[in-house]
Amino acid sequence: MDLLIIEAAINENVRKEENENVPLTPEEIARDAEECISAGASIIHFHARDPKTGEPRYTDASLYAEAMRLIRKRCDAIFYPTYSTQFPMPQRHAHVEALATDKAVRLEMATTDIGSVNMSPFDAKAKTFKRDGVYTNLHGDTIAFLELANRLGVKPTLGAREPGHLRHILAYREMSLLKDPLVVKFMFYDDAPCGLPPTASGLKGWISSIPKGVEVVWSVQAYGRSHAMLQGLAIAQGGHVRTGIGDNPRLDGKKMTNAQQVELFAKVAKRLGRKVAGPKEARRLMGMKPA
Repeated sequence: MDLLIIEAAINENVRKEENENVPLTPEEIARDAEECISAGASIIHFHARDPKTGEPRYTDASLYAEAMRLIRKRCDAIFYPTYSTQFPMPQRHAHVEALATDKAVRLEMATTDIGSVNMSPFDAKAKTFKRDGVYTNLHGDTIAFLELANRLGVKPTLGAREPGHLRHILAYREMSLLKDPLVVKFMFYDDAPCGLPPTASGLKGWISSIPKGVEVVWSVQAYGRSHAMLQGLAIAQGGHVRTGIGDNPRLDGKKMTNAQQVELFAKVAKRLGRKVAGPKEARRLMGMKPA
């Protein structure tokens, strides 16, 4: 079985009130990233946040660059920013180009989610949806992102929420916009009734949808109570792990640090006889150039 790639999603939109360990400033982000790498992570994903207010700065290239330069000084790591569908193309991913062409940053990876989905949380007690709306990712916008990534030599990491989103990815592959190995995150939600269920059979559904002859480096991105269970299944079945405060401020009811979450699954891998990949090994597994 391949070495295990662990991605740490270290902040997303989580507030200090939810978990005081969440890193917000560039200095906090860099320190946290180094701790996660030491614990067994090879990929760091984070959102730029206003250092004073903590508010999201989804596409702020200068804030990302400040944090990423600090990470570079501390450790070897694969890192990537988020983006926002609030902005049209090409503004949506303008920060990706700025970071990829910054010689002190040398961005290697960037992300987009695939397809559109209604992922409104459902309140089972009140028997109502907590909000309404569709998270939209048009083909044209995704194609523009993939063309940008190819031009910059940046590896796309793709989020898939619905089974049809994997078919979108395969179509982009047929268009020569993606090359094997594909890097795909299979996403699961406990509280939002979308996608495949957060169960062993749900994960099996994703895995069985990968066609023969297509090389996919897949990981589980799970929100909620099922997180630890699904990550254990992924480790046992050759997949990879995404964990961190950004996805789950509490894990099994505990407010852990990001490094503690990473260490938890590194230990699971060790018990299952699977070694953890460092950044150099993760680059090789994902078909990326050496740093």
